[in-house]
Formats: sequence, structure tokens, C-alpha cells
Amino acid sequence: MERLSMELLRLGFPLPEDVAVGPLESMPERVIQFGEGNFLRAFVDWMFNRLNRQGLFRGKVVVVQPIEQGMAEVLNEQDGLYTLYLRGLQNGNKVESREIITSVSRAIDPYKAYGAFLECAHNPDLRFMV
Repeated sequence: MERLSMELLRLGFPLPEDVAVGPLESMPERVIQFGEGNFLRAFVDWMFNRLNRQGLFRGKVVVVQPIEQGMAEVLNEQDGLYTLYLRGLQNGNKVESREIITSVSRAIDPYKAYGAFLECAHNPDLRFMV
């Protein structure tokens, strides 16, 4: 099985028809997010992904790993991409969808790359902190 990557998506790797994919173009990092856990990725990053798909935000999220044994390395191995499964009710009907989240540009492990973390403070495009 291939690892999810921007290269695979840009090459048109065949995906099931029911999988939505966020925008693949590069965008400036406008959000710094402290934490890379499931809630933030499935809620905050998903919302930015949706805004990008609608052309309303045009920005990426840089994720900062808050604890030493975090997920920055795993996220970076997949170019910040991951698949989100949504299940629930909408207008009384059961719904289920899959979406490849493309709003995360990279993850920083400040325990190994403190300089990269500090460089975020100099980014003139940065507008939001989560």
C-alpha cells in the first residue's frame, strides 16, 4: 500500500469516488496550531480545509507538537495529509463521508527543531493561533 503524499495526489493516484480531496496548491501558512491530536485535526484543520475548498481562506496550518512524544514525524511523512472519516446524522439521515485533509502544511517538533518553531514568529502571513 502506498503512503499518502502530495506527490501521489498530484500524479492522480486513483481514489474511491466518494473521497473528497482538499486543494493541492501551495498556500501561505496563516495558522499556527499547538497540538496535533485527533480533535484539532478532525475539527479545526477540517474547517480550514473546507474553507480552502470554498476559496474563502487560502491558507495552511503549521502544527506544533506540544509534548516530546508527539506525532510531528508521522504527519510530515505524509506531507501533512490524512484521511478524515465523518459519520453522523444530517437532517435525520445517516451520513458517512471521507475527506483527505490538505490544510496542514507541516508539523514542527520543537524538541528537535526549536529554530523552525521560532521562525514561525517571523512569518508575516501568520494570522491565527489555535
